[in-house]
Amino acid sequence: MKEISEETFESINQFISGLNKEQIKAFHTRIKEKQPNLYEFFICHILFETNQKRLLSFNSIFSLIIRSYEYEYCEFPILKKDKLVAFHSNKSKLIVEDMKLNSREKVLSDLRKQAGQSELVNFIDLIVDGTPEKPSPYTTDQKTDVKFGIYLAIIFLNEEIEKIL
Repeated sequence: MKEISEETFESINQFISGLNKEQIKAFHTRIKEKQPNLYEFFICHILFETNQKRLLSFNSIFSLIIRSYEYEYCEFPILKKDKLVAFHSNKSKLIVEDMKLNSREKVLSDLRKQAGQSELVNFIDLIVDGTPEKPSPYTTDQKTDVKFGIYLAIIFLNEEIEKIL
């Protein structure tokens, strides 16, 4: 599967950045409605106490991912909950086994590699990790949890989009 281009995700990020609060809320709602099962799967990785800033960041990342896949590959149907549950169950077992032998950081690094989409993942990691100009709304532990969700969602999307293409 070819990588999502930098031009694609940067233009989507610029679009999102140019929206006012009401427009952002409406945009996030539309994206969640397009992929409610994936959103539910994705948000389970922020079970920590959240605030509006974290939720806004998380929703923007989710929207960026979905729109990037739509623009780069194609519009796709609502991903089925049973497929997500089976994927999550399988990956969770593998992650638990892997964490018996490796550190959390190593497991996360391996998932990052499996996700592919290196340019998109690098870009999203910058959002999650923050920069001096735009600090992250997440704590160190929360960043790891969010990244687990992002990488798993991307792995799942790659698998499902390959079936469509």
